[in-house]
Amino acid sequence: MYFYNSDLTSRIIDNKYIYGEISEPKFNSYDNFFEAGEYYIRLESRMNKGVAGRLDLKLSFEDSGSNEISPNGTYQNAMPIYENSEINGVITYFDEYDYYKFELSRENRINIGMYSYCKNLRSELLDSDLKVIGEISNYWHDASKEEPKYFDYLDILSPGTYYIRVKSGGYSGEYKLKYNIVNQIKKIRIKKVKKLYVGDKKKLKAIISPKNATLKNVIWASSDSWLAEVNDRGVLVAKNTGTVEITATARDGSNVVGRIKIKIVRRK
Repeated sequence: MYFYNSDLTSRIIDNKYIYGEISEPKFNSYDNFFEAGEYYIRLESRMNKGVAGRLDLKLSFEDSGSNEISPNGTYQNAMPIYENSEINGVITYFDEYDYYKFELSRENRINIGMYSYCKNLRSELLDSDLKVIGEISNYWHDASKEEPKYFDYLDILSPGTYYIRVKSGGYSGEYKLKYNIVNQIKKIRIKKVKKLYVGDKKKLKAIISPKNATLKNVIWASSDSWLAEVNDRGVLVAKNTGTVEITATARDGSNVVGRIKIKIVRRK
């Protein structure tokens, strides 16, 4: 059994050979994503002269919930996208690319966020001359509906037209895509911690200003990992006595840093 696209130039092979008898039928199924359009199914015998028999074939369809406007496989028919409007897209085996287009009227720092639910899904940012100026997601990631991968891309862009190109790595699946103009962080304050004991764990809190900052994630760091370690979620582990400085640095390119000094002591 073969699936072909509308012009018969590409095919997906599911199961080449399906063996069965009236007394002992065999069941096979195939699930995948397909864009709107025309497709062909071809059934053929394994034997050159053919075999006689009965085959029941049933098709069923379920809406993916995508708001992608197809066809958008070339830059000429790229789908326009707008700030803060999320795209629920689908890439299929028969797609080579999905293109999206947005315009900037003035220089802005932008963030492009993408959730990939599809293995080896690549996305790139292109300028108006179709030159690749940045990679949003790379080929070599293993993602699924159950375990999506998140990517974000941050850059300062001049006024003009830009394209986002999504490319299949030979798999079918879903993705979410959104861009927004970054409202940068102005100040970071780490909630005060008076002291900790050796062996304590403490979840630190970074208070961001303004409250409507676009990217509130920070990069945590310790001035001395021998005294204390802090992970990317802000969980600090006190290890030895002394005074350590913990910093929280904005990830939005503003270079704003919050600082706090914590004294670590031993229990009496």
